[in-house]
Amino acid sequence: MRLNPARRTVLSVAIALALFVVGSWAEQPSNLADGGWFAYAPNVGQVFGQSTGWSEQHSLTRLGLWLALVAIWTAASWVLFANRSKVSDDNEG
Repeated sequence: MRLNPARRTVLSVAIALALFVVGSWAEQPSNLADGGWFAYAPNVGQVFGQSTGWSEQHSLTRLGLWLALVAIWTAASWVLFANRSKVSDDNEG
């Protein structure tokens, strides 16, 4: 299926938005590991706080996540906007 330039642009922007949503979701702290209770442990003299999630603790991991998502978007856009004139020239003759 051949897409005209306008549809390629729309598809590239849609891929970028989808990857942004995935990246934003992945950055959110996960509270599933807390087990439903925090700040209280019986027979222990210390208080435990709620976990902050991996993204708040590791800024290099966040950077790596966003760089990977940008690389995926760049590769997808490269494929979408690749010059296909050589392929069409080979099919004509």
